[in-house]
Amino acid sequence: MSQPVTTEPNTADPTTDGGAFGRQLVALTASIQAFLRALCRGGAVTGSGVDDLVQETMARAWRSRATFDAGKGSAEAWLSRIAFRVYLDHRQTGVQPTDLVDEHPTATPGPMAHAEAREQVRRLLGRLSARERDVLLRFHRDGRSIVELAAADAVPAGTIKSLLHRARARLWAAFLHGEQP
Repeated sequence: MSQPVTTEPNTADPTTDGGAFGRQLVALTASIQAFLRALCRGGAVTGSGVDDLVQETMARAWRSRATFDAGKGSAEAWLSRIAFRVYLDHRQTGVQPTDLVDEHPTATPGPMAHAEAREQVRRLLGRLSARERDVLLRFHRDGRSIVELAAADAVPAGTIKSLLHRARARLWAAFLHGEQP
């Protein structure tokens, strides 16, 4: 389901070879747009609002291109993390800018759509270990920081970061491949 990344070797420094990096971003745009649409399903951000989130994701990626390390993972995974942070940042503001909300939504999701989304989230979370699920929910749902979670669990912050990373990676893989528990 992922878009192919350019076949050019990624040995160039992204800060000096903006063309190759830009082509990678363009190649991954549809994948990131689909990811953000799925995250925003049933929420206030729809249509062109999702496109605005994609635009912000690409802008952040471009500004952060020096932090991309192909040895640590794929460009798609790196860009997906940025997209997820853009989504969370947007959600966290609590204010829905008018340019991110369609003025004339085509249809309001009904109770069945919300129930299906809840069920999909439940199934995806069911793929995680109890520990991963607990840390992920306390971090994202409850808004606890990594430092707070580490102190509460009496473990190093790196352990919490590893658990969050594994949980997100497993959720992303399950979501992309439509895996069921």
